[in-house]
Amino acid sequence: MPRFVSPGPRIGTPIRTESITPKDTFEGAWADLRNRLKRGTEIKGWSREKDDTGLRFGIVEVGADAIVVLPAAVEHNPKPQSRRIGKSDFQRVYAILADYCEGKIKRSDTSAISQNTSYIFSIFHWRKHADT
Repeated sequence: MPRFVSPGPRIGTPIRTESITPKDTFEGAWADLRNRLKRGTEIKGWSREKDDTGLRFGIVEVGADAIVVLPAAVEHNPKPQSRRIGKSDFQRVYAILADYCEGKIKRSDTSAISQNTSYIFSIFHWRKHADT
């Protein structure tokens, strides 16, 4: 497995919902992710309930219509498979991101929106805090 570059020490900081504004459109957020995420970037799992979920994954590819991630190898999964997460999944999760961060939507209810919410919430969290 390739060695990943850490994005910085502030990965575990909760998303401040005031930083998600109407000016921050999905297309703007998607373009920002495409510009800033690089192959090899390591992301720490994040959820509102757990600042650090223990999930670790790296960015394999950032494309126009998807981001490919590779979970870190762990004892119960020593040879993980990469996962392609489509732009449409990111868009569906982005639509409920502020409500999730504010506690209006439970984590358990998000799996109906996407099976990739663990990765997507973590990537959006990285986006807000990687440079701070």
